[in-house]
This record gives sequence, structure tokens and C-alpha cells, in this order.
Amino acid sequence: MSAYKVKAEDESRANKQKLKESVEKIRKRARAYCFTSKGQNFDIVFNKFDKNHDSVMSKDEFRVGVRKIFRIPPLELSDKEVNEIFAMISEQTDELRMETFSAFLGVEDDATDVYAAAWQHVDKKKERNRVMRAFAMKVKKRSLCSHKGTDLEQVFNLFDRDGSGTLTLGELNEAVRRYLHIPEDVISRKEIA
Repeated sequence: MSAYKVKAEDESRANKQKLKESVEKIRKRARAYCFTSKGQNFDIVFNKFDKNHDSVMSKDEFRVGVRKIFRIPPLELSDKEVNEIFAMISEQTDELRMETFSAFLGVEDDATDVYAAAWQHVDKKKERNRVMRAFAMKVKKRSLCSHKGTDLEQVFNLFDRDGSGTLTLGELNEAVRRYLHIPEDVISRKEIA
């Protein structure tokens, strides 16, 4: 086998791996974005992406959604890669329907299972401490809203959707997923409870 063929195969393998990682990044961002107090609702993401509300997502709507809603810049994921992911999800058509998009987001692939299996052996106490530090940092970062310092009351009011003065488990879960953008693989629902 020539050196050219070996180099081409290595590049192809590297591109496939990068595409797989990019797909997983989009899935995680979408799953984190679509949490509500009643659980996951994939309609939220789809409707945000579908700007003209024709119940079909175009390639441009998908690209704009990845950039603006998921905040993935071109340096992390090029337009070419976004288009490849769209083509993969839409099964090589120019439009993406809600059912196909939901299936894409809801399906766990083997990489996630391997990732979960690797984390089973982590010391639970150390992991919990790391998760709680990450949670505290996200809340603190969210509360730094002015030059005067932190305003935790403002953050609390943002999380307290019904204005009752207390946070329900649903409101806390929604705050962690939607406002703090912490995916379930970092802090699970069980850990929130």
C-alpha cells in the first residue's frame, strides 16, 4: 500500500472521529437546552431552529441554530461540518422534520455507553465534590450581572418560575439544564434531588 493511501485512510478516520464528536456535542447541547420542569421536550429545540414555522427545518436554519442557540462557533465546528451533520440527520434530503430530529436527539449511541461505563469506576465522593464545585461556579458566574458584584436574589428569581419564593424540584432541574447549561452526564436528576 502506498504512503498516499495510508495518509488518506488516516485522514478519513480522523474526519469520521471528529464528525462523531461533533454530533455528540450537538446532541448534548440540544438535550440540555430542551429540559423543562416536566422533563425533556425536543419540540423546544426544533421550534427555536425552525424560524419560519413551517414544521420543516432547512439546512440554513440548522446552521444558524447551531451557531446562535447552541453557541458553537465556526472555530469549534465549521460550516462544512454542520452541513455534513445536517445531511446525516436528514438522510441526505434538504429538509429535516420534527420526528427525524427527535429520533436523532433521543438515540443513545455506543460512544455514550462506553463513556458511562468508564465513569462507573470513579470515586463517587470525589465526583460529587467536583460536580458541586462546578454547579457552584456556574451559579456564581450567572449571578455576576453588574459591576456591583453578585446578586443571588436575581438568580433565584430567575430560577423560581412560579414566583412562590421556593424552588421546586422541577424548577431546580430546569434551572440546571436550561439556564446553567449543565448536561445530565455532569449532574444527574438523582443528584439534583
